[in-house]
Amino acid sequence: MTKYYVYEAKSGRIVHIHENYDSVSGENVPCGQEELLKLIDSTIPHEDLDIVEANSGNQSAERGLVRVDPRTRQLVIERGTSDAGNYRDSLEA
Repeated sequence: MTKYYVYEAKSGRIVHIHENYDSVSGENVPCGQEELLKLIDSTIPHEDLDIVEANSGNQSAERGLVRVDPRTRQLVIERGTSDAGNYRDSLEA
């Protein structure tokens, strides 16, 4: 499924995740930047935001903290620490 991630351009903190689909066909419906920004809290300056579109496949935000790497504009899942250290998975954007 294609999802739109609206994030703070400097920090990569995601402020909104949006998915738009047709309930009859189950197909994704494209969503424009203007439409997405209308959904965002007006207290967040829109000029500080950016949007990345990604196909999340079977990945789930429940697996860890999801953010956007502002440098590469790729989604990154940061899973908790363990004895083996931190793990990072990138989602295809």
